[in-house]
Amino acid sequence: MKLHVPFLSRGRSPDVGALHAAIMAAARRPEFFVEGGVPDEIGGRFEIYALHAGLALRRCAAGGAATGEAGRALADAVFDQFDIALRELGTSDARIAKKMKALGGDLYGRGQAYGAA
Repeated sequence: MKLHVPFLSRGRSPDVGALHAAIMAAARRPEFFVEGGVPDEIGGRFEIYALHAGLALRRCAAGGAATGEAGRALADAVFDQFDIALRELGTSDARIAKKMKALGGDLYGRGQAYGAA
């Protein structure tokens, strides 16, 4: 399955809100969980979201100055989504920073592993 994001063409600044919405929609596709065997639980959902977000962030970084700035804004949107999800799961304010650091490490670690592959 391919995530089609025409607003990520080289040299063109993407609409970050639309890009993040496309990532969220793609990560929620039932095929990953029904046909692909990804567990439909927090860890499985994170893996699919991290895959899509990581690929989009990588594409932004490769696109030069116009998409590089959008990549930073997209990373902010991704971490805002992590914050929202943690709070919805009932994570206390005192633990949010620690959890966010761990999620950030997980996201970027997966991005490096996918890039190496």
